[in-house]
Amino acid sequence: MAESQRAIAIVERPDQVPLSYLVNTQSVLDEHGYDISKILLSRNITEQVMADPNFKLSVEEYYSILEQVLKTAAIPALGIKVGKKFSLGDYGVLGYAFISSKSFDQALQLFFRYQAIIGGEAMSKEVLHYDGSEVFITVSCSSICTETQRFEVEESFGQWLAMSDIMKMNGISLQFSRIEFTFPKPDNFSNYQQEIPCPVYFEQSKNAIYFNKSDLEQRFSMADQVTSQLCSQQCEVILNNLKSCDALITSIRRMIINQPNENLSLEDVARFLNLSPRTLRRRLKDNSTSFGDIKSEIRMEVAREYLLNTKISTQEIAHLVGYSDVANFYRAFKKYQGVTPGDFRLNESAKYTS
Repeated sequence: MAESQRAIAIVERPDQVPLSYLVNTQSVLDEHGYDISKILLSRNITEQVMADPNFKLSVEEYYSILEQVLKTAAIPALGIKVGKKFSLGDYGVLGYAFISSKSFDQALQLFFRYQAIIGGEAMSKEVLHYDGSEVFITVSCSSICTETQRFEVEESFGQWLAMSDIMKMNGISLQFSRIEFTFPKPDNFSNYQQEIPCPVYFEQSKNAIYFNKSDLEQRFSMADQVTSQLCSQQCEVILNNLKSCDALITSIRRMIINQPNENLSLEDVARFLNLSPRTLRRRLKDNSTSFGDIKSEIRMEVAREYLLNTKISTQEIAHLVGYSDVANFYRAFKKYQGVTPGDFRLNESAKYTS
């Protein structure tokens, strides 16, 4: 099983994606002769940035890059291949809590309780189900792009296939009985057969991966109650911090969105939240963001909606989202989205006319 270049796993905010997702995607693309350095550079992501453990990848950045990658790379079962690149270290402390659990059942309960700390709330959502003698994990995606949905579902199943290999080295033999996809059977089905060691079905009612309930009773050879408890406690702290961050940022975003014509300052928001400006600034810094970053994100999200759903000129949109200088709006949008407002509108329009 391949190792990712480094273990970058835990997110500090609910709108972040672990960098390991980008690292593992780039690794597979490199193996197939695709160079995505220009795509990354359009988002100011250099080799040095990719090697920086302190770099925070936002959901918007990740999906913008992923959409461009999926347009560029014609690799069958790409998501499965990327998912199988994940190692135990890519899950950080949650991975070690998983592998030191007493049983597979306990490990699954831990994983699904704390999946948000590894970006589970920002991307595809996995849910554990019990059905008689079977257990299955469903995957759902928030993206409206069919290609992105397929990639994320494949990637999720690829990760579970990789995890079964990790567990095999630690005393647990997990055999998946079948995998179901909602999307149609691809022309290159043989590539799926090479990557997936169980029956695969397409055009099903849900995206799901199945195994026998009896597998839950198996015990890890590395089971260690003390390690498991310590890792679980650390996961709980991280999860609570994530929820606290989510509540604060959500409150600020709601204030800004609900008062679009008001140029709210940090002092205005702090007063509303019964905090001093200094305390608010510190709490945002602790969560790897700033008031300016939040305002910019909202402006760009609103600009995207105008570009996608109206025929308003980019100059008018710049003023509507609070930019008096159109050139500054162009620069900010390109930094956020990777392309200029005009190119973004053309690219999105082409999706629905082609």
